[in-house]
Amino acid sequence: MEGNIIPTTMAIITNRSSDTDLFVFEDYNQRIAIAVILCIVFLVGSIGNTLVITAVVLSRKLRSSTNWFIVNLGCSDLLTCLCLPFNVVASVSDGWPLPGWICAANSAVMWVCLGASVTTLAFIAFNRWYLLTKSGTQFQKLYTTRNICFMLLSAWMYPALLVLVPHFAGLGRLGYSHKFKACGQDNSIPTSFLYSLTAGACAIIPVFIVTVVIYVRIYIFVSRQSKKMNQLKIAGEPQARGIDNVNVEMSSSEFVSNEPSTLTSGMTITQSRSTSNLDTSPSTETDTSNETGKLRIENLPQNTPLEMSGNQPRLSPEGTKANQKRLRPIQQNSPDNKARPHC
Repeated sequence: MEGNIIPTTMAIITNRSSDTDLFVFEDYNQRIAIAVILCIVFLVGSIGNTLVITAVVLSRKLRSSTNWFIVNLGCSDLLTCLCLPFNVVASVSDGWPLPGWICAANSAVMWVCLGASVTTLAFIAFNRWYLLTKSGTQFQKLYTTRNICFMLLSAWMYPALLVLVPHFAGLGRLGYSHKFKACGQDNSIPTSFLYSLTAGACAIIPVFIVTVVIYVRIYIFVSRQSKKMNQLKIAGEPQARGIDNVNVEMSSSEFVSNEPSTLTSGMTITQSRSTSNLDTSPSTETDTSNETGKLRIENLPQNTPLEMSGNQPRLSPEGTKANQKRLRPIQQNSPDNKARPHC
C-alpha cells in the first residue's frame, strides 16, 4: 500500500504543476500555420530589404544622412528575416533537432536586430525633427560622417548590451523554448520572466515613447507653420493684386515723342517702342504726336528687328513691308494745318 501511495502523490504534484503552466504551444496545425507565415515573411522581407540596401549603395543621389539610417534599418531587418528559417524548424519539430548553440546564437542575433530596428526608427524620427526645426548649418554640423557612424554604432550596441549581459550574468538563458516551440529564451529557468521584462522595459518601451514624442512634436511644428503660411497668404493677396494692377497700367501706357516726324513711304517711326522697355501687346495702340500731325501705330509686332541708319530710325527690310501697311495718318483737328496725303 505504501509503495502505491508515493507514486500516486508524485503524479498528483506533477499534474498540479503542469496545470499552473500558462501556455504550451502544442497544436501542430497551428504550428504549421505559423511556419508558413514565417516563410512568407522570410521571402518578402529578404527580397525587399536587399533591394533597399542595393539601391542606396549603388546610387549616389540616395546617399544622404537619412538614407544611411534607412540602410541600417534594412540591414537589421534583413538579418531578422534570415533568422526566421531556424524558427520554422523549431516550430515544426518536437524539440530542437540541431545543436543548442545554434538556437542560442539565432536567438541573440534576432533579438539584437529587433532592438536595432526600433532604435534606428527613433534616430530617423529625430533626424526628421532636427531637419525641420533647425537651420541647414546646424543640421550639417550635427550630421557629419563621424556623428552618423556613432549613431549607427550605438543603435546596435544598446540592444546588444541589454540582450547579452543578462544572458552571461545568469539572469536568463538564450536557447530553445519548449513552451513556445521557438528559438528565444529558455523558459525552464525561473528568472526568465525577469530577463524578458528587463529587455522589454529598457529597450522597446523607452525607444517607442521617444519616437512617439518626436513625431508629435513634428506634427505640432508643421501645423503651426501651415497656419502661419495661410495667414501670410491671406495678408499678401491685396498687395499681389495691387502689383498686378500696376503692371497692367504700365503695359497699357502711352509714350509721346517730342521730335517732329514726317510721314513718307520710306520712313517709319519706332521711337516709342525703342525708348520704352515694356512689351506692347498686339491690341495696344501707341500714339506719336508732333507739330504737324499725329501718327497712330496699330498692331505693331512685339519682336520687330530694328536697324539705325544715319539720324533716322528705320526697320529692317523684312519688317518694313509688314509695318507700312499698319501705318495710317490721322488728320489733326487744328484748322490752320492741312492734312498731308499718304504717299
